[in-house]
Amino acid sequence: MIETQNLTKKFGDQTAVKEINLSVPEASIYGFLGQNGAGKTTTIRMLTGLIRPTSGFGAISGFDIVKESLSIRRITGVLPEEFKFYPSLSVFRALMYIGRLDGIKENLEDSVLEVIKLTDLSKYKLSKVGTLSRGLNRRFGLAQSLLKSPKVLILDEATSGLDPIARRETHTLLKTLNKEKGVTVFFSTHILSDVIELCDRFGVLRDGILVIEENMDNLATKEETKLEEMLLDYMGGSS
Repeated sequence: MIETQNLTKKFGDQTAVKEINLSVPEASIYGFLGQNGAGKTTTIRMLTGLIRPTSGFGAISGFDIVKESLSIRRITGVLPEEFKFYPSLSVFRALMYIGRLDGIKENLEDSVLEVIKLTDLSKYKLSKVGTLSRGLNRRFGLAQSLLKSPKVLILDEATSGLDPIARRETHTLLKTLNKEKGVTVFFSTHILSDVIELCDRFGVLRDGILVIEENMDNLATKEETKLEEMLLDYMGGSS
């Protein structure tokens, strides 16, 4: 579903992402783990067509991330790390506006009401976006990423800054989308428990280099504390 071959991004003399080879199966939940500054957001920006790779190749559902970025946008929902929208619009009107920008013409209002319900925003649909708390803003961001009924969700630090209840609700929603609708979820995080609780497969990025990529089933026999220690070591937390 998502594949890269030697995907690299340089900014001048600095290499932000170096020759990474990702393999994300269809209908899986993939955790892209790494410390802040490891290159996770840069990778996501390449995958979603916001920046061009310096070298290497990437594809989502067979579409080239450089040559066919418009096709990728049609099947992909994206939640960036910082999602901001017109603060004076209500949640409902903001989602209607985003839907029109996304080119949704049929049953747009029904789609908006459906994602509002799915993300548990019903009682906030008339609230102004600018008044939403951090947790509600992330829910609003998730709602906009789901408007197109995407085959692939790409989320950048979707649970960062959320309280435990909001994180659990986000986990539940992602599991539901994956299991009931077959959505492939690719999410970046620096939170170890997100990966342990959610993922079928994960990769760890350290200083722009993919240091490990593995199926969680292969680590199922490890105790959670030892698994956390192993992931922390790969992230560079022990150095």
